[in-house]
Amino acid sequence: MKRKKTFMIILGLLLVLQPLLMTNLSNAYQFADSTPLEITNSVSNIVKKDIGAGGEEQLIANVIHNSGFEDTYSNGGPEGFNYGSSAFQYVNTIDSEKYAGTYSCDIQSYGTSQFSANAYLSRQISAINTPYVVEDIDLDFWAYIVQNPDISNGGNIFFYLQFYHQPSSTSYYIYYYLSTSSIPVDSGNNVFINASIPSLSWENVHRDVTLDFETAFGPANPQTYLNYIYVYASSPSDPTGLTEILVDDFSAENSTGYNFITTNEGFETGTTDWYYNNRGISSVLQTTDHTEGTYAINMTAYTPLPTLDAYTYLESYFGDWNPDMGYYTHNPGELTIDFDWKYSEPNGAFDNQYARFYIYGHNETYDFELHWMLGDVTDAHRYSNYSSSGGRDTYYLADGFGERDVWHSFSVDIFEFTSAFNINNMAFMYCGIRIYTGNDIGSTTQLLVDNFQLKTYPTGDPSFEEDWNAIPSDPIPSWYGSSSDEYINYTPDAHSGDNAANLTAHSGTGNVNIFRYLNLAVTQNLYTDFWYKLDSIESGLNTYAYINIELYDGGEIYYVLGSSSNFGASNSTYDVYFWVDNFNQTGEWLNLVRNIYDDIEAAFGPGDWEIYDIRFQVYAQGGLVTSMLVDDVYFVLDSTGPQLVSQLPLNTPTYYQDALFEMMATDNLCRVSNIRVYYRTDVTWNYVTATPAGMSFLATIPAFDWGNEVEYYIQMWDMLGNTNIADNGGSYYSYSIVDNINPTVEILNVNTSSKLGIESVEIGASDYGSDIAYILLYDTGELVGNITAEPYNFVYDSSIKQVDGQRHLIAEAFDNAGNSEVAEMVLGVNLPSGFVSFFQSWGTLIGAAIVGTAWVTVVLIKVFKKPKT
Repeated sequence: MKRKKTFMIILGLLLVLQPLLMTNLSNAYQFADSTPLEITNSVSNIVKKDIGAGGEEQLIANVIHNSGFEDTYSNGGPEGFNYGSSAFQYVNTIDSEKYAGTYSCDIQSYGTSQFSANAYLSRQISAINTPYVVEDIDLDFWAYIVQNPDISNGGNIFFYLQFYHQPSSTSYYIYYYLSTSSIPVDSGNNVFINASIPSLSWENVHRDVTLDFETAFGPANPQTYLNYIYVYASSPSDPTGLTEILVDDFSAENSTGYNFITTNEGFETGTTDWYYNNRGISSVLQTTDHTEGTYAINMTAYTPLPTLDAYTYLESYFGDWNPDMGYYTHNPGELTIDFDWKYSEPNGAFDNQYARFYIYGHNETYDFELHWMLGDVTDAHRYSNYSSSGGRDTYYLADGFGERDVWHSFSVDIFEFTSAFNINNMAFMYCGIRIYTGNDIGSTTQLLVDNFQLKTYPTGDPSFEEDWNAIPSDPIPSWYGSSSDEYINYTPDAHSGDNAANLTAHSGTGNVNIFRYLNLAVTQNLYTDFWYKLDSIESGLNTYAYINIELYDGGEIYYVLGSSSNFGASNSTYDVYFWVDNFNQTGEWLNLVRNIYDDIEAAFGPGDWEIYDIRFQVYAQGGLVTSMLVDDVYFVLDSTGPQLVSQLPLNTPTYYQDALFEMMATDNLCRVSNIRVYYRTDVTWNYVTATPAGMSFLATIPAFDWGNEVEYYIQMWDMLGNTNIADNGGSYYSYSIVDNINPTVEILNVNTSSKLGIESVEIGASDYGSDIAYILLYDTGELVGNITAEPYNFVYDSSIKQVDGQRHLIAEAFDNAGNSEVAEMVLGVNLPSGFVSFFQSWGTLIGAAIVGTAWVTVVLIKVFKKPKT
C-alpha cells in the first residue's frame, strides 16, 4: 500500500527583482547589523536531553527524503521535493498577421518535458473608470487561433473575466474556452462557458458580459464590476508543438457606448498598458555529474528570446505546509544543513544570472529568512539586508562564491544565526534553492546539487516544549492533531521538561491522535526511545492505545500499549501488531525501546526502509475513556560495543599448558554476539574465538615455552556489529609462562680404585621446561664441583677425603626457573691402616705426586624426557 504524498507546486511565479546589497563573508559568517535584534518572546523551558536509551545520544539525523536525488517522479523531477520551473511563454506584438491597423498581439506557449506553460495577456479594465455589471457591458475583440496541436492532451486557449464586489471583497470568474477538448465543471464562483471558434482565421469574439454574469450568478449587485480580462494560451508538459493565438482590437463598452479600454486597444504602441508573463525554459533533472551515489540534480534556466527570463527552484517543506510544523533549534547542532553544489554559466556571462539557497522560519510575531548566494554573474554583492518589527531577511556569500564549474560543500548550523539575532521559538518551515537567468538571448544559469541533508531531531519537537503558538483548535501546534484541546492538550505531568502531550478519548469521540512526518532512514541499529504513560485504559467495549509507524513505501507497524479484550487487531500484508512489555500497565512512565529494523524485518522482510510518519493514538468506544501521556519521543542508534565486565584466568599456565580464561561482557541495548582474544609473544597478533558458556564466554590460548611473556587483549561484538576492545588502557593484559616442575637428576655410575681410592662418578639430569642451569656435587658434605656448561667434568683429589668407613655423594641439579632436585649415593671404603697413617702424615707432601694422578671424574649426561602431564 504505497502512500507517498507529493507536494508539487507547478505555478508560474513572477520574479520581483530589487536592488540589494549583501553582507560579505570570508572565513566566517558576518552579520549585517552590529546590534542583535531584540525579540521579547524568549523561552526558558526547553530541556535538552543528551543521553537516551542504553546511554546512547539521542538521534539527530537527516530528515530529507531522497537527499541524494537517486529517485525521480515520472517527469524526471526529484522525488520528495517541491520544485518548479519556467516554460516557454512569449507575448509580443507582430505585424505579419493582424486584424486591423499595423499590429496584433501574439501569445505563444510551449511546455517542457516537466512542466506546462501558460502564456497570458491581461488588462485591468477598471483601471480608469469602473465598468459596473449593471451598465450592460459588452466585450468585443478579434481572435486568430494559429495552432493548438495538443488539444487532446491539455492544450487550451481561453480567456476569463474577473468580477469584483467591493463591499464583500468577493471575486467571481467566468471562463470562455475558445479551443479545448474538455470544459471544466462549474464550481462556486467559477463558471465555464464553451465559446469555441475556428482556427486559422480571424474570428469576432463578442460577449454580453452582463447577461453572462447574471445567468451564472443571478442579478448583479450595483457595486459589482468587471475588473480584469486574461487571455491564455496553455501548453501541456511534453507537448508536440506551440499553442498560439493572435488577438486584436479590444473594446469593453457600456450601454452608452463608452469604451473602458481607452488606450492601445489595437496594440499599435506595442504592449503598453497590457500585462504578460514572458518566460524562458528551465528544468530540474538528474545528472550523472555527482559527488555521491549515482546522480545529482541539475537546475538549468535558459533564455531563448529577448524579453524572456527564466528560473527554477527546488524546495523542501518540513511540515506539509502546516505553518507550525517546522524544526527548531535551541542548542548548537540541533538544526544543520549540508549539501554539495556546483555553479556555472555554460554560455558565458550575461546581464543577470545567479543562484541562492534560503531557509525560512517564523514564530507568532516574526518572520526570519536567511539567504546564501552560491553564484552571481557579477561576483559581487547584489542583495541588501532587510529588517522590521515583523521580520528579517539577511544575505550572505557562501564559501566558494565566485568560483565556477567546481564542486563545493555548503554547511551551516542555524543555531549560530538564531542565537546571534536573539530570535527564539522559531519554527523553520522550509528551505530551498533558486536560480535565475535574465532576458538576454542565450543567457544560461546552471546549478548542480547533491547530498542535500537537513539534520535535526526527527520528530521536530520530541519533548513537546514548543507551546508558544497553541490555540484551542490547534492545541499542540508542533504536531498534527486530530481533535481540539478537549481531547488533546499539554499537561505538566511530564517525563522531562515542562510539558507532555495528553491524548484522551472520551464521550464517544472515537480516535484521538497526534502525528509527525519523519522521513527517517531505518538502519539496523535504530531504536525507539519513547516515553509514555497510560492514565486510563478501560475495559468493556473496544478501547486501545498504540504507537503507529508508517513506512514510506508501504507497510505499518503498531506497538500496542494497552487495549480491552475487544480490540480486534490482526496482522495483514501491510499491518503488523506488536504487543509491548508492560502491556496494559497504567499510572507510571514507561520507556518503549525497540529495535525498529528487527521489527520491520520480522513484519515485512529485509529492505531499505524509511519511516514516513509516526502516530500516537488512543480510542474509546461509547462512554469509556482511554488516556495516554506522551513525552520525549526520541530515537537512538546503538553505536556502542559491549563492555567487559570481568576476565578471570582459570589457571597459571606452565610451559606445557594452554591458558584458560572466563570472560563476562554486557551490551547496552542488544546481546553480545562474539568475543575474540588476541595474543602475541612477538610482533604478530593471533586470536582465538571464545565460546559461549551460559552467561559467560570461555577462551583458550595455546601453550608457549617457558620464559615467554604473553600479551593479550579482548575484542567484543554485539548483534549489530558494534565492537569494543578491552586492552588494559592500551597497556594490554599479560601473563608469564612458568616452570614449576623440578628437574630430574640421577647418579648413574661410580667407579672406585681399591688401591688409591680413585673414583669416577657419572650423573644424568634433565628438565623439559626451563632446561638445566647447573649441577652441584657434594662429597661427604663438602662441595667439590659446580658445573654450569657442558661437558660437565669434575676433577678433585678424592684421596684427601678417603677415610675408613663411608663416603656420601650428593648431586643437586637446578633448572633456569630455580627449581632443584637431588640424587644421593653412599659408598663403603676400606683402606689398609698403614696406608691411612701414611697418607695422613705425608699426604700433603706427596699427594700431588701420588694422588695427583688419581682424579674423580663426573660426567653429566643431559637426558630429554617430557614429564607426565
